[in-house]
Amino acid sequence: SDSRPTARRTSGWTQDAAPWKSSSITFWSGWTLDRMRYLVISDIHANLDAFETVMAAAKPLNYEKVLLLGDLVGYGADPNAVCERIRDIKPDAIIRGNHDKVGSGVESPEGFNAVARNAIRWTYDTLTKDNREWLAALPAGPMIVDDLIEICHGTPFDEDAYVFDDLDALRAFARNVDVVTFEFENVPAATTSAIDQLVPVRPAGQ
Repeated sequence: SDSRPTARRTSGWTQDAAPWKSSSITFWSGWTLDRMRYLVISDIHANLDAFETVMAAAKPLNYEKVLLLGDLVGYGADPNAVCERIRDIKPDAIIRGNHDKVGSGVESPEGFNAVARNAIRWTYDTLTKDNREWLAALPAGPMIVDDLIEICHGTPFDEDAYVFDDLDALRAFARNVDVVTFEFENVPAATTSAIDQLVPVRPAGQ
């Protein structure tokens, strides 16, 4: 029998790797490395109700590690409660998003549209000093999680960049790891590569 260690990624979205979505939060579970299951979460944006709904829905999936891809705050009404909940969870890997940087005072809101700018100023004023300092200390992406997985908020080559086209996706795959990315539009998407070609992976029915 083949005794090589298991190291694979599930192909597409199956019953065991189905997309879940609640409000602005999107995640999927389906990465396996030696029978490891990951819960990947991004763009909570201070929406505590949505976050708790996602965590409840994820519980039956029996995930073993939590990966958090940034934008914990911004827009939503509960930045402190979300920060404290995530600090209690103690994710196995966590990186910052652009709203985390601005909301904690690491960067200015220059470049944000008017709605985002007003929301992030309110977020900065609302955050406790402790939570603001914790957010400011979050590491930048990309971050290597293991031999297969690298997490980022925007792209592996720029934490604030969008993936607009195949060229951007190919640049990500050039790093020789499987990449988990969440675009700022908060739409779940995945792409795999095969012999320098990009193969989109879509949920069933799309």
